[in-house]
Amino acid sequence: MPKKFINIHIPAFFTEKTIYKSISKILSKNNFLEDIVLLNIDLTSLKTIDIIGITALSNLIEWVRLYNIQVNFSYDKENITRLLEESGFIKRYIKTDNLFFKKWHILAIEVVRTEEVVKHLSYRIVPWFLDCLEKETQQKNLCSYQLSSIQTALQEIFNNINDHSFSKIACYCGYYDAQQRIFKLCISDFGIGIPSKIINLNPTLTDSQAIEKACENGYTTKSTPNNMGAGLDILLKNKVIANKGALTIYSLKGAFSARFYEGKVIQLPQIERENNIFPGTMIIMEYPIDRIQLDEVQEFSW
Repeated sequence: MPKKFINIHIPAFFTEKTIYKSISKILSKNNFLEDIVLLNIDLTSLKTIDIIGITALSNLIEWVRLYNIQVNFSYDKENITRLLEESGFIKRYIKTDNLFFKKWHILAIEVVRTEEVVKHLSYRIVPWFLDCLEKETQQKNLCSYQLSSIQTALQEIFNNINDHSFSKIACYCGYYDAQQRIFKLCISDFGIGIPSKIINLNPTLTDSQAIEKACENGYTTKSTPNNMGAGLDILLKNKVIANKGALTIYSLKGAFSARFYEGKVIQLPQIERENNIFPGTMIIMEYPIDRIQLDEVQEFSW
């Protein structure tokens, strides 16, 4: 079998709605990753990218590297999209000697392995939330215990990655929008996808219906000891309901989206994407900073 060189052209706007076509190119039925030796990612047309595009692109790079595929980049050195630099993407993948100045409102792109989850939650993700909260609100001297519900929901995401991902790695990136006063956190993995195991148990479901099933109260496939059995409903409750935010999940051909609106949770209709597939799972969470519900700090007496 001849070795292949694959070129992926990233469009001018690489965001939540446009990532699938580019990612699907390397996953076409005519491509076998074992036959690809070089992947070139062409960024020359890129004008706008969000943290969802950055997270998906990072995860794609990490995934193909597992198959020893070399990754090259084409880009305009004089016209680098700002968020690519500020998110740490340039330093991590393109110019490792690039000066990277950390921005307080951006949680830089990071790769996490399942055995490192607690460290990332405790020392990167939760402290970033707390730092933004203290800078943007009147609340001071906050501690990690006050975000324990959010941390539990995020832990459940990583448990599901461990349960469904053959690579056992994920990428995440976060952004605080000071104008809209909203946190946005994106976590992505390339695995078998949430629908796969659920459809094995419920063959009549579509991918979108399978994701919706995974968000039902108490539903879980319980296939690994690390998965608490709480299901993704804990994410929906602790994120969308408690914090009046939004949750979007993309996996394989399916999608699930829910947001808090006028006092109740609204589930938004989704269409199956027959020709575009997201291999694995991407979860996007939005938290309005003024509505984040802090947990009470327990006082102990001896």
